Amino acid sequence: MGISTALIYPPGHYAKTEELIALAKVASKYGGIYGSHMRSEGQTEPQAVEEALRIGREANLPVEIFT
Repeated sequence: MGISTALIYPPGHYAKTEELIALAKVASKYGGIYGSHMRSEGQTEPQAVEEALRIGREANLPVEIFT
């Protein structure tokens, strides 16, 4: 159990990173994970990976990235 996002699609791409961290912190309290279809691919993929990892770090939970 945990939280998953599809940030590459609307309306998910409107979510702010800080909002996702706050939600992920709740999942972390219950031993959850953060799974994400990242915000972007291609040229901005490194930034999208970093965003997913930041959410995991700041919320203290494992991250799964799927495409």
